[in-house]
Amino acid sequence: MQVNAVFHRVNETEPWGDYYAPAIGPDGLRPSATGSELVLRGNLGYTSPDQSRAQILADRRFVDVKVEVFGKHGSRTWVKMGEFPIERKLLTATRPN
Repeated sequence: MQVNAVFHRVNETEPWGDYYAPAIGPDGLRPSATGSELVLRGNLGYTSPDQSRAQILADRRFVDVKVEVFGKHGSRTWVKMGEFPIERKLLTATRPN
């Protein structure tokens, strides 16, 4: 089982990034079992060394993002499993010395 996440900025049709992950190994799962938790990370984001957290959130260029999640098994066709909004969250980056 494979999963592909396609990120879009809201109101834009072009992808803003994607992330592929193998979800379940070739041995599959036992009945009633669940796979491991997946973290699907986009490779893009917003940065601004000169703005406060409040200013970043209010900036018109800070656009909400959603993710479409697709899955497939083997050579089958990708199937859309869902579409989800991405929570607005500011992270604090650590800078190298």
